[in-house]
Amino acid sequence: LAVRLLQILEKLCQTYSNKESFICVSQVQRDDEFMSRLNKKLDIPHSVKFFELSKASGESIFSLYSNMEILLSNRLHALIFAASRGVIPIPVIDKKHHLKIVGIYQDEGLDDLIFDIYGEIELSEHIAQIKSQSDSWLHKIRSIFQKYNGYSI
Repeated sequence: LAVRLLQILEKLCQTYSNKESFICVSQVQRDDEFMSRLNKKLDIPHSVKFFELSKASGESIFSLYSNMEILLSNRLHALIFAASRGVIPIPVIDKKHHLKIVGIYQDEGLDDLIFDIYGEIELSEHIAQIKSQSDSWLHKIRSIFQKYNGYSI
């Protein structure tokens, strides 16, 4: 899985030559080592941002996410936090093994955002398709948050 994910992200970085726009974020300690290696391997100029949820303030996490346009993650909580800040949350997952994310996205009508790492489409193409409809996606995401307890982003 890690090897396949690295291959996909290497291609993505080749497509988007401006690596300034990439930030590696780790929200759980067990991801720290992998994210550090990923950051070095992809030669991303920013250092990895580490957030252990039990230690980091919600404000600093939300501040980081508020400055993003799109978040790529295989972590459900990262996807939810980013969506709550008006960021398009794209799960980069093996659809056969990340059933919780698949189920939640299907229930909310967001399943077209999911990128299956074993699918046929390139990640850069998937992102381009989503960005071409970003207003529609952001409207849908806002509607979902408003549906639950009247929360508005």
